[in-house]
Amino acid sequence: MQFPNTSPQSTQSATYAVSAKSIFAFCAIGLVCILLSVAAGIRSFGIGRDFLEYLQFYGTINPYEISNYSRFEIGFEVISWVFRIILNLQYEYLVIFLTLFTLMVKFYLFKSNLQSYWLAIISYIMLFYPIHEYTQIRASVAIAFSYIGLHLALDRKIFLPFVFFILGICFHSSIILMAVLSITILVIPKNYYIYIGISISIMIILFGNIISDILKIYFASLNPLISLYLENSDFSIEANLFSGTNILLMLSLIYCLFSGIYNKSRYHLTFFVISFISFIWLAVFQEAPVVALRTAYILFVSFIFLAFKEKLSYQTAPLQILVLLAAGWGFYRSVQEGIIIL
Repeated sequence: MQFPNTSPQSTQSATYAVSAKSIFAFCAIGLVCILLSVAAGIRSFGIGRDFLEYLQFYGTINPYEISNYSRFEIGFEVISWVFRIILNLQYEYLVIFLTLFTLMVKFYLFKSNLQSYWLAIISYIMLFYPIHEYTQIRASVAIAFSYIGLHLALDRKIFLPFVFFILGICFHSSIILMAVLSITILVIPKNYYIYIGISISIMIILFGNIISDILKIYFASLNPLISLYLENSDFSIEANLFSGTNILLMLSLIYCLFSGIYNKSRYHLTFFVISFISFIWLAVFQEAPVVALRTAYILFVSFIFLAFKEKLSYQTAPLQILVLLAAGWGFYRSVQEGIIIL
């Protein structure tokens, strides 16, 4: 009978090998983040939909007044003022900085919590990079803060989740629902997650109009221009609940439910419930696409954490393939709609 070599020398060699592999992974992830951040800053994939509006706002910043009474949240106004007035840098540098920060945070969460983190990174880049980092930079920053807060809530931290959610709301108000869900997770035992998810979904369905009115009043109290922006956007085309990406993500939820993946751990169940609520929200607020899509796409990031938590296996393969297909279709639509230009 042969016994494994457990000498101190072999153990030390294995430790060095793991460390070298981890260092290489972090360096590779860092390089990807830098390349994508620079691409967003210098507009390598076209001007994009919101870039000129942000650029115009940046050019009107008053050196004697941080808040410029724009429709943007105070967090974005403050950091823009610092880059424009204190650092005297062009807007492109602000984009590079914020994009690098958001990608590093999200990819670090993938690397630290997911076993199939490279598939998670690829899926995120295809599905979310064009609409978040390349277009909705404020939402991108808010999402980064909100998912830090969610993971801290999962670790049963009491104070820090609130700090990160407040920071996120300072960049984009759409993460309020994410904050509510995460705080609920913080105080509710795992056995009640499904019931809480169903209860919240029923409340959204029954009181959708009231919730919409409350949100508009809340946004108006923050800044009248935000409320006006939402009201004007309500007349645009409805959000498409049955787009190719959404159908594939719905199928992934159904597979999670019937395969039992959703209940493997508290982590799986948390992101399953959030992913489920994202579709309820999208369905209820179809006629208000800004409210529907902004919040839904923040919650949609949960699919990445749900699908790639474990290594590729016979059980997880259908789920991961569905999410990868959804990401691929989302990327194709981003190119077709001119969100990015290749």
